[in-house]
Amino acid sequence: MLQACKSEEERNEVIKRLTELHKNDDVETSMNNLRDIKERVSTLSVEVKLLELQKYGISLTHVATNYLGKSRSYLSQRLHRNKVNGKQPALTGAEIEKISDGLKKTGIKLQELSASLLNV
Repeated sequence: MLQACKSEEERNEVIKRLTELHKNDDVETSMNNLRDIKERVSTLSVEVKLLELQKYGISLTHVATNYLGKSRSYLSQRLHRNKVNGKQPALTGAEIEKISDGLKKTGIKLQELSASLLNV
């Protein structure tokens, strides 16, 4: 259900409904379910933000190869949580940091290029 959500508001509504659905679960089961939901929402947020890069002409292939040293399929599998060897892979915190740092460096390079155009 969370995968179909297109906005933060929709995600919050799904979380609310799931919480209501599982209100009779024991505490441990409820906490595990909520942790799973929180992890999935976080994964979706990263996915949406990375897909937004394409609006600015930055391809996922560029992100995967230049920031992670991996293939586009590697990144795609993690963004879309496609099963690989029976497991659902996700980007690690370290991989998200590498992407963030790479985007910062790219932003700085673009600012420098923009400024140099005025000095021609």
